[in-house]
Amino acid sequence: HLQQDKRTALLSRFPIEAVTAKKYGVAVTLENGQKVAFLNAHTTSFPNQPHQLLHLPIGGGPYINTEKEAIWWADKTRGREFRSIIAEADGLGLPAIATGDFNEPSHLDWTDKTAAIKRHPIKVEWPGSKALEKAGFKDSYRVQFPDEIARPGNTWTPTTKPDDPKDHHDRIDFVMYRGEQLQLKNVQVVGENSMNADLVIDPWPTDHRAVLATFEVAPPLPKSE
Repeated sequence: HLQQDKRTALLSRFPIEAVTAKKYGVAVTLENGQKVAFLNAHTTSFPNQPHQLLHLPIGGGPYINTEKEAIWWADKTRGREFRSIIAEADGLGLPAIATGDFNEPSHLDWTDKTAAIKRHPIKVEWPGSKALEKAGFKDSYRVQFPDEIARPGNTWTPTTKPDDPKDHHDRIDFVMYRGEQLQLKNVQVVGENSMNADLVIDPWPTDHRAVLATFEVAPPLPKSE
């Protein structure tokens, strides 16, 4: 295991062979011989830009109203963390899986379509998910469920009702991946009941639902002589 900080850790049944400088990631070798990088992050929680947009005081920070403001505040809040995750994945140079509570929504969810039905207040090209996409990472949940209207996949939060005027339900926990060796087989939301989760655990112990993704990993190519 790698204890990343007081609240986050990476657990592996495979020996950890390398650890990145800022402890976002590790390298392991799977049973078929393929090396894979795993990265994990719990990025900065506040200020919370959806709450800032909705003028909810619990989110911290000044109230904002536009997509441009939301992008600026999101990048100011956790942009450096996303850039570090990507840099450390690049440094390992392996097929990579990046997971975590990113505390920031996805541009694949905050679309014109979801704004039109008032699921989210406006469209926002969230910079964290855009940066990961630009770096070649795919959002496993949206690969399997591309329709953001039919499958919101909310992970925040089992502790309040969807119509709670003091909160905003969203998808802020992710399993991202890149590398042609990784073939996505299945994605499930894990949570408190069948209305909100594909895989139910009762009692559910935390304020986020989880995301469980399964991959088939190709073995390394034989070395040419």
